[in-house]
Amino acid sequence: MEILNYRVRGGDTELENHLKNHKKNASYLSKTMQNEIIFCCDEAIDVSNKSQISLVLRYVDSGLDITNCRGQGYDGAGAVAGTKKGVAARILKLNNKALYTHCFSHRLNLAVCNSCKVQFLCNAMNHIKEVSYYFNLSIKRNSILETMVSEHCLDKKKTKLRDVCRTRWLERIDGLDTFQELYVPIVYSLEAISNDRNKFGADSQTATSLFKLITTFKFIVSLVVTRAVFDETHVVTNMLQSSSLDIQTCIDLIFCLTNRITTFKNKIDSFHDKCYLDAKVIAEQIGVDECRKRTVGRQIHCDNHPVENTSEFFKRVLTISDHLDLALSDRFCNDNLTLFHGLNIIPDKIISLLNGPSEKNNWRESIKIFSDFFSEDLPNPLALEAECGLWEI
Repeated sequence: MEILNYRVRGGDTELENHLKNHKKNASYLSKTMQNEIIFCCDEAIDVSNKSQISLVLRYVDSGLDITNCRGQGYDGAGAVAGTKKGVAARILKLNNKALYTHCFSHRLNLAVCNSCKVQFLCNAMNHIKEVSYYFNLSIKRNSILETMVSEHCLDKKKTKLRDVCRTRWLERIDGLDTFQELYVPIVYSLEAISNDRNKFGADSQTATSLFKLITTFKFIVSLVVTRAVFDETHVVTNMLQSSSLDIQTCIDLIFCLTNRITTFKNKIDSFHDKCYLDAKVIAEQIGVDECRKRTVGRQIHCDNHPVENTSEFFKRVLTISDHLDLALSDRFCNDNLTLFHGLNIIPDKIISLLNGPSEKNNWRESIKIFSDFFSEDLPNPLALEAECGLWEI
């Protein structure tokens, strides 16, 4: 109510009239309506691990003509993206040209998050988060880490762990990179704190627990494989946040990333062998032996693959490239993408296609699909083909 009253004091006469003269069953101020507005919002986790919500309310004059709408863009919240009762679905029923596009960056983020459902990876990510908070929330503990970095790392520029944020995947990827780079100093720091109970008190017990969690061969392999796969998404994730990208370039970036991950999946042996070798090198630095859990006759809740060696076991368990490939295909399987290829009509896109390989010069077909769908919006649809022909001269 305070927000509404603030608008009234600001001179909003229409709102003032509504608040004074509304019908009893049409005030839109009930607790039910307030809860529905909150449900539509998306929260984020701040650095103190608390949920924060930003709410912006804006209403428009009812004189807007929905038939003039040519696009909708939201995140994937059910209230707006639901296929039956979501805002996007309701607007599409009124106007089938108001195409809904789920934010590409958000979709990529969700695909990456879905690929982390492998139990080994879930555990590893939780351990990394706990260790990061343990050092970042204490100047005293972080000073120990800085000392160990100066003693054991050639590159001493990074002395602080990055927050593996749940909602900002780009920061989480950077956090994984930093954690692997500082892994050895982290282990030595936890060991030092654990052994000095007089100085650190209860912190020593926590350090002991964290030390045991991250000094297993299982954790090291999970860290190396996860970082290697997610580093492939780093460049695309970063580029998708640029304000200068057009939608056709976004589609091309996603297709390139999907093909790259598919290649990983198809060449899993060479990819796994490289990651496994890196994990063994790290394990040797802190004296961790190459091992896995023993295979038993029946086990339901844990991975229990009958394999010949430890390397083969982790290759079967850490199937993150398979999960990410499937998630990308699912998240970006959208008929609208074919239609968006018609945006090749932008002059600089046509020029780049004409200068590219001949097998990629199928832009006329894409533009035809685009122009047929929006034919009523074109001033002279029949002349479009002739105009496209001029670009080839």
